[in-house]
Amino acid sequence: MHKTVNRSRMWRWIAFVLLGSLMAAGMGALAPTPAVARAEKYKLDVENKMGADVEFCLRSVSSGVVRDCTGKINTAKTDTLYIDFNQGEQIYLDYEVFGEHTHDGNLITGASQCTLTGTVTSPSLSCNIPNSGNVYKVDVDNKMGADTEFCIRTTTSATKRACSGRLQARKTATLYIEYKEGDVVYLDFEIFGEHTHDGNVITGGHQCTAEGIINFAKVDCHIPKEAGAGQKFTPAPMAPYALDVANPNAGVMALLGLLAWCVSACCVAGLLLIGISMALQLNRGVPGEFGEHWRGTALVAIACFIGTTAGPIVAFLDLV
Repeated sequence: MHKTVNRSRMWRWIAFVLLGSLMAAGMGALAPTPAVARAEKYKLDVENKMGADVEFCLRSVSSGVVRDCTGKINTAKTDTLYIDFNQGEQIYLDYEVFGEHTHDGNLITGASQCTLTGTVTSPSLSCNIPNSGNVYKVDVDNKMGADTEFCIRTTTSATKRACSGRLQARKTATLYIEYKEGDVVYLDFEIFGEHTHDGNVITGGHQCTAEGIINFAKVDCHIPKEAGAGQKFTPAPMAPYALDVANPNAGVMALLGLLAWCVSACCVAGLLLIGISMALQLNRGVPGEFGEHWRGTALVAIACFIGTTAGPIVAFLDLV
């Protein structure tokens, strides 16, 4: 009898335990599950309009080192990229021009389409990014007779800059940089064959144009009327044959400058001598003499052309 009572109590306790477990499980199922933030998908259409193969890669802050890449795409081809992102974070586009090098860290937050144009040595990335509160956009135009590189930075980006790379004459590019309301925006530019001009304030301006020649460059940044007048930056030209001690190639460039002056002086003297000779021999009427004058004029003109293009050729080949 005693064993039967103990066995009944044991089964009663087991039933209580099972019932309690079932009730706890039921309450847990009824309790609201905390919401888990899910990353959204960022979509970007890319187009290659260059004369070279290109690879595009899209990344975000939350994706870290994980990128969505197109692989090598040929000229006139398009593709679509997707990456996980959270609202409010920055989106970056990296691209590689095969035969040249990579261009990483291009801020494109807000863009839905990007197009790459230009040449292998001077690619130009254009994205339909609105002028929003977290991205500052500047269009740059090189109308000089020398290669130029433009870079922009803001108070928020600090030492981080968005650069155009080496931009050849008559080429344009669009730059994007992190920005917050109230930031100061700076433009740095380097004229290849001369030196750099950093720290130019262009806050409010979204279009900058470089004009002139190597030693007499002028960069005009157009600022909307509501933000004030446009700013023009005219670098003080280096004195003839003066050495820039900060530039290890200054000696070579000074020598080239001296030779260019000599070529110019000789060409001017040659044209003057030809003019004097033609004036003195105008009425002689010697057959074939007119052709000789024109031959001399053509040779002097060719010498002038070679002398004026020597500097840009050296800068283009990056010999110094």
